[in-house]
Amino acid sequence: MTDPLILALTAPGAPHELEEIDVGGVAMRAFRNGPRTLAALYRAAAAFGDRDCIVHEGSRFSYDAFFAHAGAWAAMLADRLGAVRGRHIGIAMANRPEWMAAFAAITALGGVAVLINSRGTGPDMAAAAADADCTLIVADGRRAQALIAGGWPAGRLIDCDADARPGEGHRLDPVAVDPDDDAVIMFTTGTSGLPKGARLSHRALTQGIATTMFSRAFVGAKAMAGMDPEIVKLLAARQPAVLNAFPLFHISGCGSDFLNTLLSGGKIVILGKWSADAALDLIEREKVTALSGSPAMLWDMVRAHNGQRDLSSLMGLGIGGQALPPMLFADIRAMFPHAGFGCGFGQTETAGTVCAASTADLVERPGTSGRVVPVADVRILDDDGRELPAGEAGEIAIRGPMVARGYWNREDESARVFRDGWVATGDVGYLDADNYLYVVDRKKDIIISGGENIACSEVEFAALGEAGVGDAAAFGLPDERMGERVVLAISPMPGGEVDAARLTEALATKLAPHKLPTEIRILPHLPRNHMGKLDRRALREAG
Repeated sequence: MTDPLILALTAPGAPHELEEIDVGGVAMRAFRNGPRTLAALYRAAAAFGDRDCIVHEGSRFSYDAFFAHAGAWAAMLADRLGAVRGRHIGIAMANRPEWMAAFAAITALGGVAVLINSRGTGPDMAAAAADADCTLIVADGRRAQALIAGGWPAGRLIDCDADARPGEGHRLDPVAVDPDDDAVIMFTTGTSGLPKGARLSHRALTQGIATTMFSRAFVGAKAMAGMDPEIVKLLAARQPAVLNAFPLFHISGCGSDFLNTLLSGGKIVILGKWSADAALDLIEREKVTALSGSPAMLWDMVRAHNGQRDLSSLMGLGIGGQALPPMLFADIRAMFPHAGFGCGFGQTETAGTVCAASTADLVERPGTSGRVVPVADVRILDDDGRELPAGEAGEIAIRGPMVARGYWNREDESARVFRDGWVATGDVGYLDADNYLYVVDRKKDIIISGGENIACSEVEFAALGEAGVGDAAAFGLPDERMGERVVLAISPMPGGEVDAARLTEALATKLAPHKLPTEIRILPHLPRNHMGKLDRRALREAG
């Protein structure tokens, strides 16, 4: 670590001071400050008292009210189950205050919260809960009905819309837990197969939160360096407020939006269903200071913005680990004039981001996902597991105190992916000489044509730079001669048209001949999963 800013942020006595710890017999760097368990996090957050905690559909909860609600949930679970410690309890709800209160209650009592994809079918949700050995599921009315129809026993279900709802007049009294105890089972997105439940300990989650806080400090310090001091003072005086648009069953929603904001005394503004107009209205009305969005969400906001809203409160905009098309980057910067842009890379198995990039980094190093954070070790490996030098692409492997301990009920898969504190991410990328990470693609999304590896993202990024192209997805289809051929699916911008022949001509000026699409398909919209990520498997299966 030679970056002066990182050295200043992590020095002895600094807010993000480092220490050496032992995790499962492996020595690692960790952030010294902050809670070591979720129970300790809740005790710290309870001190924020009557400050706004959650805003949802016109309802407003203070920190006092939220923890009273969570305490009532804890009392209900204890009455229902007796001992909660070690029990696996599922949560299947839309984003709402009850989801957060139930999560706090389960984990404060030493239980393991199983975060079920609430957008799945009844059989899908029931199968996930059974796979994670859930004793009980807490659900909203819609999911409760779907679960019962999907085969889940009604006697092992709490419908928070129909059953007796927990009252007030309680307080959350967390029990003592060990940092290495399981806290959460969180399912991977499963775009390439059946979802797997990653086991995240209290330590992994709290170190993931600490990593998010470091990343925001790193990005924020760079953003404020060139900002008017009076504007910095004005923005810093506001209560942090995050727009929660990602699902809470995902690490971005649970870790970054919910738990990180809770620890910092911020306000969580829940956007139940994605709508660009609703998002922009909430940013203006609730003075939202931070949000994270996929490229598809950002495009939606650009199109919905009429220039009449006051969006000046936004200080931080997370754009994920995916390089943005130049036109979108420029439009978003114009929409949010005071926002520092943050980019990162992480996954469920790492409890959040492991690198961070500022606006300046994104301008100076197009395509980067950011500088590796000081508690993470990143290696780039070839197909034989040998470490590659800077500049060479291979599979990204990560080690740190925030890495999951494995998958529940997946011993073989856990042994393949997790080893000696390292997790093999399944993503392909490279490090530059300054330890900035560049994510090329998912390992399984590399197209191998004529013996050459072709990154889907390179083809897509080239297409997204062309006028009229709103979305793009490259994928490979079997080819007798080449092994695979490159196919590009695109959707035009609203009201626009794209000529496939002209697009091919334009791409020929940007891409090597073997990377050019053999076919361009123009579709009204491209399939994406619940996190807004391209679903290339659906495109491949369509033939």
